[in-house]
Amino acid sequence: LVRVGAMLTYTYKAFGEEAFGQRLSQRATVCVNLHKKCGARAALEAVRVAQVMSFGDCLVLSERAHALDESSYEGIVRFADNVSDIAAAFARLVEDGGRW
Repeated sequence: LVRVGAMLTYTYKAFGEEAFGQRLSQRATVCVNLHKKCGARAALEAVRVAQVMSFGDCLVLSERAHALDESSYEGIVRFADNVSDIAAAFARLVEDGGRW
């Protein structure tokens, strides 16, 4: 994510509606979701995705998740195989003005 780092705001430990909302609602148009253990096909952080989506026009890029989660969120969350692919997808979204 280094090459798109100037366009990213890193948020860690944004728990609870107030903290999460204060950090993301005003500026996020793309949210990058990484699992706690990068590279693991873990369950999708569905509560986090729902909170992000509740802010309105926000796109979610995520590491691969459990197959059932991916099929449930098809068209809502864009999944990538690794962090490099997430960075490339993020850069394309920025270049394309956020068009999915």
